[in-house]
Amino acid sequence: MRGTILNVCLSTRKGTPKRAVERVFLRRHHGLDGDAHAGPWHRQVSLLDAGDISDMKAKGLTLKPGAFGENLVISGLNTRNLGIGSRLKLDEAEVEITQIGKVCHTRCAIFYQAGDCIMPRHGLFASVTRDGDVHAGSAVEVVHSLPRETVQAAVLTQAGSEDAGDAAIGVLEDVVGAHIAWKCHAPGSTDEVIALIRQLCGRGLDLVVALVSESPTDSTLREAARAIMDGPCRVPATRSLVFGSGAGAVLVAVRARDGADVLRSLAPSLGSAIAELRRARAAENGDQWTGPTMPIVRIDAEAPEA
Repeated sequence: MRGTILNVCLSTRKGTPKRAVERVFLRRHHGLDGDAHAGPWHRQVSLLDAGDISDMKAKGLTLKPGAFGENLVISGLNTRNLGIGSRLKLDEAEVEITQIGKVCHTRCAIFYQAGDCIMPRHGLFASVTRDGDVHAGSAVEVVHSLPRETVQAAVLTQAGSEDAGDAAIGVLEDVVGAHIAWKCHAPGSTDEVIALIRQLCGRGLDLVVALVSESPTDSTLREAARAIMDGPCRVPATRSLVFGSGAGAVLVAVRARDGADVLRSLAPSLGSAIAELRRARAAENGDQWTGPTMPIVRIDAEAPEA
């Protein structure tokens, strides 16, 4: 699958439209040299499909390259088929898709002009995995494609629970059919863990699994999961659904020692919950849901014993 970069854009300040440039260097683990959004995080490069921009122009908008804050405008690829974990080759550079869409906490000028904005639901974000120059006209090739319907999961563990994490990942991959988009140890404080889980819920992931410790001295992940689950939910039928504007994830917390077995037994329930999540996400974004109609079920194993 091949396409072309139509525009390369950058900005020196966040929150401002980007401007078109002739060429730019994509630096591994950093992003576009000179761009305000470059850095050691997962949204180093933003991409939009030229067809989505054309749809906005058809609403009467006059748009310059970079108007949505996008770094790269791509033509010739159906980017709506690309899921998290897909990899693109841009001439000699390579990027990996890390996020689908984004939560807009404030309405941009384009939304007020057209009553719509494409970046929250159609924007792609990526990290740079190989250095290289790119320019308008650079070839784009999909070197690894993960379909958008693939279940996307994150696994959080306490330090010292690596074996439990590996076992849980095996169940998620083999039984649930998930792609593990993120795995890491929980940060040191409850507030940091809560912030991390909410950030993961805003990346377009479907499932966040927290493997909690039974030790009273190592309880930050357990406390963070409980705090989120006890909070208000957009879908009232379950405590295990964390949902916000344009984003959401099913959150399940289980004891590390038996996490793999619990996840295996929960696989059918997780499928139902993820289907409901995707239906709610599509309704929030104004998209038509074409997946299976399955009722959401309450997941009672998410709250571990103290």
